[in-house]
Amino acid sequence: MAWYTGLLLAAFVLMLPLTATAQTNETIPPDVIEELATQDPYEVDASNAEVNATFYGLEAIEIEDSRLDAALSSLDDQTDLQTERPEEEPEPIEFREPRDRNPILEAIGDFFADVFGFLGSTLGYITLFVVALAILVGLYFMFGEGFALRRREAETKQGKDISIAPDLMPDEASARALLGDAEALARQGRFAEAVHALLFRSIDLIQERQPASVKRSLTAREIGRLSNLPDLIRMGLAPIIRIVERSYFGGRPVDENGWIEARTAYQSFAFGEAPS
Repeated sequence: MAWYTGLLLAAFVLMLPLTATAQTNETIPPDVIEELATQDPYEVDASNAEVNATFYGLEAIEIEDSRLDAALSSLDDQTDLQTERPEEEPEPIEFREPRDRNPILEAIGDFFADVFGFLGSTLGYITLFVVALAILVGLYFMFGEGFALRRREAETKQGKDISIAPDLMPDEASARALLGDAEALARQGRFAEAVHALLFRSIDLIQERQPASVKRSLTAREIGRLSNLPDLIRMGLAPIIRIVERSYFGGRPVDENGWIEARTAYQSFAFGEAPS
């Protein structure tokens, strides 16, 4: 019932101005009302200030202080009425005290921090080095093996030629004797016979020292194409073989120029350079 009593008191306080205004309107004379109706509401002077005050009920609204204090005291006595805004209290925060630092663990942590910091700074250079090394290894496997194989083949072939060639090369005395016989034929104008003597007596020498290398039934062209002859022998006899082929198979006689070419080739083959 406390809330009901408070509600009645609030309604009573709100009705007081309306009651006072109604009583004031009933006491205003009719001639004053007519004068106010014909007067400009925005013109206010000292003569009608009292009338305006009476019309708006400013003098009629008089509330005794004791009645107002009684109403306020009645509201204050109502404990179930909320007269203040509730404030939310924050939850208390519990602060934990920091634990004591372990110097051993700190030393271990600092050590690993220094180690990984050093590795991190040098990791970029290590990565670049590994990548460059991998590229070089890949290039070696792609191209280096081929170069090495060709080099081994060349060394093997060169070694084979060097080891075989001295046995098949004519000695200086035999070479000079052969040149003397060929020059004697050339002085007689028998240039074709002189060139033929240089070639086939050289082949006879090769057959004597290495019988399986050259067959007697082979022609000069076939002898020039033999793969089992060292390159030094085959290349040295090649110019003489061409001259003989032009003479015997091409029908072209060997003149003095052909003889000189064949003699120069044999001198380079037998002595390494033409003798003076």
